[in-house]
Amino acid sequence: MHHYDHEKEREATAQAAARAAALTAQALPPAGGAAARTIGDAAEASTPASRAEHAALVERERTKSTHLGLLSNGQPVPFLGPLRSVKAAGIEWGYHTFGPLVSAAGAAPPLLLLPGTASSMYTWPPELLTSLAANRSVTIVDLPGVSATQAPGFNYSSLDDLAKVTLAFVKAAPGLKQPDVIAWSLGGSLLLRMAELAPGGLGRLVLVAPFAGGPDRVDPVHDVVAAFASELARGCDSPLRYWAQTVAQFSLDTTRQQALMMVRFIQTPLVSAKLHLITNPVLIVHGKLDKTIPVGNARALAAALTASPQVVLRIVAGAAHAVAHQLPGWFAAEVLAFLSGPPRG
Repeated sequence: MHHYDHEKEREATAQAAARAAALTAQALPPAGGAAARTIGDAAEASTPASRAEHAALVERERTKSTHLGLLSNGQPVPFLGPLRSVKAAGIEWGYHTFGPLVSAAGAAPPLLLLPGTASSMYTWPPELLTSLAANRSVTIVDLPGVSATQAPGFNYSSLDDLAKVTLAFVKAAPGLKQPDVIAWSLGGSLLLRMAELAPGGLGRLVLVAPFAGGPDRVDPVHDVVAAFASELARGCDSPLRYWAQTVAQFSLDTTRQQALMMVRFIQTPLVSAKLHLITNPVLIVHGKLDKTIPVGNARALAAALTASPQVVLRIVAGAAHAVAHQLPGWFAAEVLAFLSGPPRG
């Protein structure tokens, strides 16, 4: 049985807060409101703590531990609070909200996390969530058809459709007015489209390994895409099938729909044509070794966000597609520093 270590949770939160304080000055835009465009490599993950975090991730994947620590005996760990639900756009959304009440005086904006393909809200690293929730309300949610979000009839026909229903959830969920948002992979592409469709509806954006497409895109390595498609067709011994059905708790049909939607998105020549309309401050975090979404896409995206008042690009040497999972402590500190900037006007 998994027992959640609350003392370790408090220690991780304190450490992340200290790291965030040290990084805050780097994340803030310059005085006078001029746009800040910080483009460069993040420090390579070479400290003993970082190596230990990476080794722990590898061990968790090797042993297939349940939900990376967010579930115990099939139930959410206590700090997530109760599973909540709200109906929006014909979908029964399952989500958790935890951390300080957003209505409290002087509270930071609420924070929403959007997962990637073949991932549920229970696959976020516990250290990341507890660090983020130390001083703000945090909401994690399952995308349509995944785990706790029931979506009969939703078929992932387009990224636009997914963005519209997710914006409906943001509007319907209590306490999510103009949230800051962290989004990974598919979630990152989704978040960019949400920002285009709802000017002023979102706050600061954190994109982890996003794909924006467009004429300057760098397509995923063909072997990686082919391997993903092959995994979907394999029998019950497939690691992807194990992940989707046992860990992420959703059907292979949903996985296929998400993957096919992203393939169509990747093949669209001008999907980034409206990126210049996004006016949110943006942090992009991308692993230098990412073969699923090559790192060149991060650089192209940063250059395309011409209307954003602040664009910070962190390319992490030694990391691949799942930076937040490989280095949750470093990632939490970087995100907290960025989110500490002035709220969007």
